[in-house]
This record gives sequence, structure tokens and C-alpha cells, in this order.
Amino acid sequence: MRLTSPATLMDFDPTTTRTQADSSHNMGELVWLSDDRAFRYAKAGASNISHGKLQKKPTASANYTNKAVNAAVAIGGKVVTFTPGASAATANEYSEGYLVVNDATGEGYSYKVSGHLANAGSVELSVNLLDPVRVALTTSSEVTLVHNFWNGVIEATGATVFAAGVPVVDVLAGDYAWLQTKGTASVLIGAAATAGAQLMGDASTAGAVTDNTDVTTVQTEIIVARASIAAGVSTEYNPVVLCID
Repeated sequence: MRLTSPATLMDFDPTTTRTQADSSHNMGELVWLSDDRAFRYAKAGASNISHGKLQKKPTASANYTNKAVNAAVAIGGKVVTFTPGASAATANEYSEGYLVVNDATGEGYSYKVSGHLANAGSVELSVNLLDPVRVALTTSSEVTLVHNFWNGVIEATGATVFAAGVPVVDVLAGDYAWLQTKGTASVLIGAAATAGAQLMGDASTAGAVTDNTDVTTVQTEIIVARASIAAGVSTEYNPVVLCID
């Protein structure tokens, strides 16, 4: 979606929009403003999140990865059951994410998740799908649940995180808001932000960005912004150009 008209832009002003307790958009919905800033619709995780701080996608759980299907699912079916390991999942934690068939019959297909009940871990979980199964699954099929990257975002720490964006307002835990993913933004600076440098998440300061340092080995750091306007000062919220989208 690209918003360009003054009337539409007035309806969508993320710098003044209040957070919402109820969802009004799809998780991860992408909106571009006419000044080339971009925003993603997101839900805060279990903790409050702060404006100007980098957020990351929910943490993946190995206990919901590579699990055998408990019962066969015919073509057209929309419910897949499996037993996760000993990690709890809140109700609809994986809503608007994906169920990926990663091995055996049906492998190579992924399906959008519509929802599921809370699960205490180590008990059967029924996952409801938006998409019908295209290749029948058997009890040999193995599946992995993948979060929607914007459903339950948390403050980022580290250089290899998958960045979700930067909120421009404070957001209460469990509330919904827009995160900026592209364009000029005020973001917390960590150890350093050299003018012209590519920036990554800071490993020491949660929510901060800092200079990319991995320039001689396999690139594992994820570039989230560039300090192309001015050098950043540690602990300040300086202008950077986000490039998450």
C-alpha cells in the first residue's frame, strides 16, 4: 500500500497515531508514505516497547521445529496436529505466521496459520490454517511453525537479529502499532555510528544500532540502517536512514 494523497496521509500519521489494544490491520502490513518512509503493522510482545529503539521478530523455538504430524491430513484439510516439545505457546502466538512442511510427504509447501489455542508444551497442538493443504500429509510428514515476524516483537539485542522496525511511539505490551522500517528516523545509538557506515543491532545495548564490524569474514550481521546523515553519539537518539524494507 502506498499513501500519497493529503487526505490519506492525514488518516495515517504514525507520529501521532495512538497504539491500539485491538488489531485493525494484518500483521506485517507494509505502508509506504510519499516521502519514501515505510512502516509495518506490529504487535508488541510480553513487554512494553519504546519509541526510537530497534525491535526484532519473536524468538523461534526449537520445540516447535521439525515435528512429526500426529494424524494424516487430506488435500483441502485446514487443521494440522503435532506435539511440540516442552515450551509453552500463548493463544494465537503463531497467528498470521506459517506452518512449513520441512520433510517427508508434502515437504516444500508452506501454509498461512489462522490461529490456535494456548499450549503448555508437550501436549498435542491443533494448528488452524488459512490455506488448504495442497499435498496430503501423513504421520511421516514433519512440520515447523514460524512466527509472523511482526506478531509479538521484542527489543533487539545483537548483530544477527531479524529486525522488525523502530516504533515512533511507546507501545504497551500486547498492543498494536506501526514500526518504521525505511527512511529517516531517530534511533538509539550504541557503541558508535560513524558517518557513512552501515549499522547493525548493538550487542550490548538493547534497542540500539552501531557500526557494522564484520568486514573480513562471512557476513552474518544484518544491516538495518546507514549513518549517512551524521555521525551518531553513543546513548543519543540520532538520525539514521533505516533500510529494513
